[in-house]
Amino acid sequence: QKLFSCHVCSNSFSTKGSLKVHMRLHTGAKPFKCPHCDLRFRTSGRRKTHIQWERPFQCTLCEKAFNQKSALQVHMKKHTGERPYKCEYCAMGFTQKSNMKLH
Repeated sequence: QKLFSCHVCSNSFSTKGSLKVHMRLHTGAKPFKCPHCDLRFRTSGRRKTHIQWERPFQCTLCEKAFNQKSALQVHMKKHTGERPYKCEYCAMGFTQKSNMKLH
């Protein structure tokens, strides 16, 4: 049973939340901003999909691209050879602190 009607186009929805999301089509509202780029989305689900699949952070030295700036920064250490995290027992170097801790 569809209880919530759009006053603009007369579409009906079974929940108030569905009507609220639908109304964004008419108003143009896109309240969900990607934290990595300037794109905005009508629903949090579309933003989540964008973040998961879009890869706006491209390595300038190879073809790899990433969905987070921090992942690109870690990747760049492979090109530079930088290993800033050193094991205090054997001095082995790592590109990420988490890998050093696992070691």
